Amino acid sequence: MTDERPFTVRDRRNFTADGELRSETVEPAPAPPVSEPAPAADLPPAGEATLEALFADLAAAVAFHLGLMGEGGEGGEAAPKVDLAAARHAISMLELLQSKTQGNRTPREDQVLERLLFELRMAWMSRAQGGAA
Repeated sequence: MTDERPFTVRDRRNFTADGELRSETVEPAPAPPVSEPAPAADLPPAGEATLEALFADLAAAVAFHLGLMGEGGEGGEAAPKVDLAAARHAISMLELLQSKTQGNRTPREDQVLERLLFELRMAWMSRAQGGAA
C-alpha cells in the first residue's frame, strides 16, 4: 500500500547554506513563559534524586577535599586533610554537568550551579595559594 498524497518540504531555517539571511523568514515561535521559582510546597521531597541534589553532593565532596568540613577540627583532633587534586576533579565534574545539561536546566538549577561553581572555584584558589578558604 502506497500513500500517493502529495506533500511539500519547507526549509524553516533562517539562513541559507552560504550564511545569508533568507528573505522569507518564518516568524519565531512564541517564547515559553518564564517560570517563577517553585514555592516550598512544590519542591521535591527530601532524598529525592534531583539535579540540584547532585550539584549539592559534588559541592560537598569539594568542601570535604578542601578541608572545609568533615574530620578534624576542635578538641585536639588533627586538622582535616586537604586534597587539591580530588577537589579539582569534583569541580571538573560540576563543569562537565554544566556543559552537558546546557539548555535543559531550570532557571533555579542554573542559579544554583553558577553560584556553587563560583564559590567552589574561589575556595579552591584560596587553598591552592596556601590560604584558609
